[in-house]
Amino acid sequence: MISSIVFAIALLGVGYLAWALAGDFWAVQLGNLLRSSASSIIWIKSTILLQHVSDRQYLGRLFALEVAFYTISNASSSYTVAAMLDFGFMRQKTICALLCGLSCVLFALWAYIKAKRRTTTVHQYQLIYSNK
Repeated sequence: MISSIVFAIALLGVGYLAWALAGDFWAVQLGNLLRSSASSIIWIKSTILLQHVSDRQYLGRLFALEVAFYTISNASSSYTVAAMLDFGFMRQKTICALLCGLSCVLFALWAYIKAKRRTTTVHQYQLIYSNK
């Protein structure tokens, strides 16, 4: 599950990179396809992960918070990017390049979490089987 989230974050970065380097309409569409697919994978897999690690009695509240956080972050990021473009703070390609960099940071963080979890899991299995 975490592997697919790490893959999707990398794909998200590739989509933003395609946007930043796009020379024509079709390159933008390819970047949008990659970015949208990655975003969907992240949302679905993180929701499933949330189901697996949460207590059942809190699932309704957690999903409500997840949707509220998604709505607030979507609206605030759209407003921020629109304001930066309207007031001329940054160009569109610069914003896409920054988002690509952010995706790289998120990818590194999730890859670290995955590697840390794998070593912890292997260590736990070694402890279990060494006691038998």
